[in-house]
Amino acid sequence: MRRSPLLLLLVASGLATAVGCIDVGSVMMLSGKGGTGGKAGAGGVTGAGLAGGGRGGATAGSAGTGSILLGDFENHTARPQDTRFANYQFYAYNPNSPLPAGAFVNSPLVAPGYNSNYGLGLNWEVIDVKDNAPNYPGVGVRTLATGFVDLSGYDRIVFAHQYTHTGTCQAVQMLSVHIGCDELHTSFEKSFPVSATWTITSIPFSTFAEPTYVAPTGHTVWECLALTQTVYFQAQVDLTDGDCASGSLSLDNIEIRAPATDSDAGAMRDGASFDDAAPDGATLDGATLDGA
Repeated sequence: MRRSPLLLLLVASGLATAVGCIDVGSVMMLSGKGGTGGKAGAGGVTGAGLAGGGRGGATAGSAGTGSILLGDFENHTARPQDTRFANYQFYAYNPNSPLPAGAFVNSPLVAPGYNSNYGLGLNWEVIDVKDNAPNYPGVGVRTLATGFVDLSGYDRIVFAHQYTHTGTCQAVQMLSVHIGCDELHTSFEKSFPVSATWTITSIPFSTFAEPTYVAPTGHTVWECLALTQTVYFQAQVDLTDGDCASGSLSLDNIEIRAPATDSDAGAMRDGASFDDAAPDGATLDGATLDGA
């Protein structure tokens, strides 16, 4: 999977275009309404930036024991249970907003989640604008830390996911999960295959690597984890000029886990076993979080 230098800028600076956030009662764009019907909000939002010395000191208390719950969404919001992380945001990249006609991105809660009431959704159609050059459009959903959080005592991320191909555009075959550390001007990522049914994926941080489309910084993933400012999931297809990609992703029970703690084959926060059959859940496109 290739990405353009623009995406590197977004990752390194914490700036994402066509960014929206999910909060209690509604799905809102941070800058304009946008996100559906082929028109995104203008501008964007500055996240964990480097200007002015970054975002301050580390948040204490990451002892590397137990797990950090970044969302089971049973409180009917998209805010992680760990209060050091902010409400999830969704975004599109390449091109900048406004999105081209016919493109959209939104992120409601979905019902049901993985053996639970709710999960986090991400729905999209992106277009590689016909300009005789590849643009590598994609979408993502992220949570930003307040300051930065030391995750170096943890060894893996565990989450449930389900992908449904919608529309007539190209389907996504691989997704990726990322750890962003703006203070080091880099990020680390790992790709994993999509699943048409709810599936639990556990990915060791030791398998994460810096993006291959930029020069290596010389930092290790553990150095990045010690200065974690962003955890995010992305979907992208390398499209031909003028082509499009679409789909719906559902996420649930996102956890950062420490060594020798909860077994990845054990019970989830919602009380569901990893080995249980997961119910199929419909994505509530355009729905507000309170069901209105």
